[in-house]
Amino acid sequence: MTTLPQKDAAGLPTPATRFWRALAALSLRRPWLLAALGLLAFAVALPFAVRLYGDLRTDLRELLPRGAPSAIALDALEKRVGGLGQLTVVVETQDLKAGERFVDALGPRLRQLPRSLQQGVYWKIDDERTYFNAHGALYAEADDLARVRDSLRDNLDRAKKQANPLAVNLLDDDETQAAPGGEKAAAEDPLLKSAFSRVKDAFGRLDHFVDGYLAGDGGHTLVLNVHPPTAGASLEFNQELFGAVDAEVKKLDPKSFHPSLVIGYSGEVRSVIEAQEALVRDLVLSSVLVLLAVGAALFIFYRSLWAIPLLVGPLVTGTALTFAISRGVIHYLNPNTAFLGSIIVGNGINAGIILLARYLEERRAGHSIHEALPTALRSTWLATFAASAAAAASYGSLGAVRFRGFNQFAFMGTVGMVLCWLATYLLMPSWIAIVERLRPLVPAAIRGGNAPRSGVAASFARAIVGWPKLAVAVSLGISLASAGLIVRFSREPLEYDFSKLGSRVGEKAGVGFWGKKVDLVMQSYQTPTVVLTQTAEKAAQVAAALEETRRREGKKSTIDTIATLQRLLPADQPRKLALLREIFSLLTPRVVAHLPADVRPLIARLRSTTRLEPVTLADVPTRLTDVFKEKDGNSGRLVAVYPTLSTTSVNGKAQIEFARAIRDTAQAADPGAQVAGQVILTSDIIEMITEDGALAAMLSFFAVAALTFLVLRSFKDAGWVIGSLCLGTLWMGGAFGLLDLRFNFVNFAVLPITFGIGIDYAVNLYQRYRQTCSVEEALGASGGAVALCSTTTILGYAALLLADNMAIHSFGLTAVLGELTCLSAALFALPAFLAWRDQRRRIAAPEPLPASTGEQRATGT
Repeated sequence: MTTLPQKDAAGLPTPATRFWRALAALSLRRPWLLAALGLLAFAVALPFAVRLYGDLRTDLRELLPRGAPSAIALDALEKRVGGLGQLTVVVETQDLKAGERFVDALGPRLRQLPRSLQQGVYWKIDDERTYFNAHGALYAEADDLARVRDSLRDNLDRAKKQANPLAVNLLDDDETQAAPGGEKAAAEDPLLKSAFSRVKDAFGRLDHFVDGYLAGDGGHTLVLNVHPPTAGASLEFNQELFGAVDAEVKKLDPKSFHPSLVIGYSGEVRSVIEAQEALVRDLVLSSVLVLLAVGAALFIFYRSLWAIPLLVGPLVTGTALTFAISRGVIHYLNPNTAFLGSIIVGNGINAGIILLARYLEERRAGHSIHEALPTALRSTWLATFAASAAAAASYGSLGAVRFRGFNQFAFMGTVGMVLCWLATYLLMPSWIAIVERLRPLVPAAIRGGNAPRSGVAASFARAIVGWPKLAVAVSLGISLASAGLIVRFSREPLEYDFSKLGSRVGEKAGVGFWGKKVDLVMQSYQTPTVVLTQTAEKAAQVAAALEETRRREGKKSTIDTIATLQRLLPADQPRKLALLREIFSLLTPRVVAHLPADVRPLIARLRSTTRLEPVTLADVPTRLTDVFKEKDGNSGRLVAVYPTLSTTSVNGKAQIEFARAIRDTAQAADPGAQVAGQVILTSDIIEMITEDGALAAMLSFFAVAALTFLVLRSFKDAGWVIGSLCLGTLWMGGAFGLLDLRFNFVNFAVLPITFGIGIDYAVNLYQRYRQTCSVEEALGASGGAVALCSTTTILGYAALLLADNMAIHSFGLTAVLGELTCLSAALFALPAFLAWRDQRRRIAAPEPLPASTGEQRATGT
C-alpha cells in the first residue's frame, strides 16, 4: 500500500503529512483532553450497547428478509390460530404405575394455572380411545372393507363346495365340522390379511399408548402436554409458563412417587428458552475469554502491561460506538450477530497492533517521542486503513444478499471496522503520550537502533530466505493436496444434518434428548406444517391435492398424514356402514375360528365396540378439532400436514423435499394459500444461503481485489498480495475437506469475511517488503506484529469454539481455519516465493540494486 509522499512537488509537506504531524503534536500537548473525549464517547455509547445485548432473539424468522413467505405465513398462523406449539413434561420411570400416579397428580394442578398461561393440559387419551373404539372401523378405506367382505364370501363359497354332506354351511353356528379347504383358504388368503392389517391400522391408531395414558417406550416413558394460549410468545411468557410448570413438578417431589422417576422437558416452549439461555451463557463466556486471551497475547508480545490499555482502550471505545449505532439502526441481535463483539475485538485491534509496533520500533531506534509518534502515524495509516477497509468491504458484501442474518452482520461488521480504526488513530496517540509521561515504554538503556535483530520472527525470516526452494516446494505440495481435498468437500458443501446446528447440551440432556423419548411415545410428529386457506372448500382442494402427491410419491413420500376439519369425519360413511353390517353378519364364531390368529382379537374388538351409526363433528373429541378452530370463530380453513418420522432434523434433505412438496402442491391447488411451519422456515434459510452465499463470496473477493489494486497502484504488486489470499483460501478449502466440514446458515459468512481479513496479513508484509526490498528484513521486522494481528483475530474466533450452539461452534472452527491458512500463506508461502524470485534475479543480475531504490518505493509499516 503506497503511502503518500512526505512532500509534494514544491517540496512542501503533503496534507496527509501535515495532518498526522498536527495530530501527534496535539496528542502530545493535550493528551488528557483527547483521552477524556474518548472516555466520554465510551460512556455515552455504553448504555445503548448494553441494551442491544439485552435484546437477543433466537427466532429463525429474524434471519430471513422481511416479507419472506415462510415468515409471513408463520405470522398469519399465529394471528389466526394461536399456539400449535407446546411444553412437554416427560416422565421417565422404571415403574409405570408410579409414573401414572405422578401425571394423574400433576395434570389437575397444571389445569389450575391461569388461562393466560395454558389453554389445555393432556396426559390421557380416554376420550380419543372411546371414540376410535366406537367408530375406528369407519376410518378404514371402503375398498379394504369391501375386500374383507368379498374374501370372506369367496372363502365361504369354496367351503360349501368342498364340504362333506354333514357340513354344508359354515354360516350355521351349530355345525360341528368345516371343510379343510375353506379353513386353509381363509387362514392363508394374503389379500384378506393385507386388508385386515389396514383396517387394524385405522381402528387401532391409539393402541401403541399404554393404559390409556400418553405412555410408551415399553411403559418407561410418559408424556404430559401443556398447550399455551398463543404461539410466537415472548421469551418472558415462555419463561413464566415453564417456571410455573416446573414449580408444580417440584412441589410434587417426583422421587416420592418412585426413586426411578426422572423429569425432563421438551416442546417448542422449552426449546426457545434453552436456545436463549445457551446463547446468553455462551456470549458471556466468549466475551470474558476473548478479553483475557487478547490481553495475555498482548502482554507476551510486548512484554509490558502498559501495552494492554494502550490497545484495548481505543478498541473498546470503537466497539461500544458500533453497538450503540446498531441499537439505533437494527435494535437487536440475532443468532448470526450475537458473537460479533468477540469478532470485532479480535479483528479491530489489528490497526492498533501495527501502529504500536511501528512506534516502539522507532523508539528503539533512538528517536524521541516527538519524532517517533508522527512517523508511526504517517507510515502506517494507509496500510492499516486499507486493511480495515478490506475487512469492512468483506463484511459489507454480506449486505448485498437477501438473508437478513447476513445483512445485519454486514452492517455491524462494516461499521465496527471503520470505527475501531478511527478510534485507534484518533485516541491511541494521546494514550501513548500519557503512558510515556508516567513510564517510558522503551527504557533508555535499549534505545539506539544498532542491535541486530533477534527473536522468533528474525530466525524464521533467515530460514525462509536461506531455503526458499524448499519452502516453495512445501507450499506447492500443500496446494496440490488441498486441491484434491476440495473436490471431496465440493460433493456436499452444505450441512444437511440440522441436528448438528443446535445445542450440544440439549442433545445430551435437554430438548433434543427428551424430544427423542417423546417421539418413541407419540410415534408421530407433534407439530404440523399448516396450509392456510380462506375457505373450507379451498382447504378441501388443497388436502385432496396433497393426498394425490403422497399417493404419487409412494413409499418415498415425506408426507405421513393430511388432516382437515372435514377429513376428521370418515368419508363415504353410508357405504362403509353397509359393508360393516355385511362383514359382521358373515363373521360367525365358526368363521372367526378359521381366520388368521393375529386378526381374531381385532374381530372380537370390532364386534364388541363398533357402533354402526353415522359420525358427526359433534362426536369427534375436541382435542382433535381444536387445532382447526381459529380465533375469529372460523373453522375448517386449515390443512395440517405431518411429515414421516424419518423426516427429522438429522435428514435435512428430506425436510427440504417435504417443504417443497407441500408448498408447490398447496399453491398449485390454491394460489392464495400460505404454508407455515418450522420445517418451511428452515428450508427457506437453506435455499437462500445456497442462492446468495456464492454471490456474497464473489462480491467480497472482487471488492477486496479492487481495493488492493487501488491502494498498491500496481497490477504486479496487487497480484502478489491477491495470490497469497487465493493460496490461503485454497488451503482453507483443503482443511474443510480434510476435516469433513460443511457450510451452514451461520458459518457461510466465514468465506467472504476471510477474504477481507486474510488479505490484511499479506498486505502488511508486502508493503514492508516494498519499502525495504528485503524479504528477510520485511519478515523479521513486521512478521511478529502481523502474527499478533492474526493471533488476536484467532482468539476472537476461538472463543466461539466453546459455544454450546453447534452452528456458532462451526463458525468459530471454520473461521480459525481460514485465519491459520491465510496467515500461513502470507508469512510462509509469500516470502518464500518472493525470496526465490529475488534469488533468481541476483543470479541473473548480480549487481546490487541502487541504495535509493527502497526510498523510491513506497514507505509503509
